[in-house]
Amino acid sequence: MNDYQILFLIFFAIFWGTMVTALPRWKPFQWPLFLRFRPATWRVLLSVVTFNIIPLVYVAMMIDILSQSTVKLSGCQLVLRGVVPAFAAFGFYRLWLGVVEIFPNLFLAKEENEVKQYKPENDSVPVEPYQGMFKLTPINGILNVIYAIVYIGVALLTPLLMNLYCCG
Repeated sequence: MNDYQILFLIFFAIFWGTMVTALPRWKPFQWPLFLRFRPATWRVLLSVVTFNIIPLVYVAMMIDILSQSTVKLSGCQLVLRGVVPAFAAFGFYRLWLGVVEIFPNLFLAKEENEVKQYKPENDSVPVEPYQGMFKLTPINGILNVIYAIVYIGVALLTPLLMNLYCCG
């Protein structure tokens, strides 16, 4: 591995860890209710695609793109080529959130009474989230999808453009 790949992987891991801290309240991987509760099933399927498959493909692509970088760069160029691509981690979260906000009826129960059976007796926090727990609006969902495209697009295009026009 070259310096750019290592820098990318380090920052991708840091950004991924930061992004993951926002997930627990959404229960994206609600495996105990998979195939037992329709919204949880759809959320798990979306999560597997958005948080496992797409990032895996992205990281593999980025490692390949960065492997083509052989010229030693200045600090600024190193950051542009190695760190900027790692920001895509936030884009995957924005994409997931945007889809959930655009289609809340598919991914979350409408009301608390639909998820009461999944709530422990002496606990005030439901095990399964419902729409009333969040301020969901389709416009925010659309904006989150746009932000996801910007995050992932800039992250992907920066090293590609540097390979083409800047520093081989």
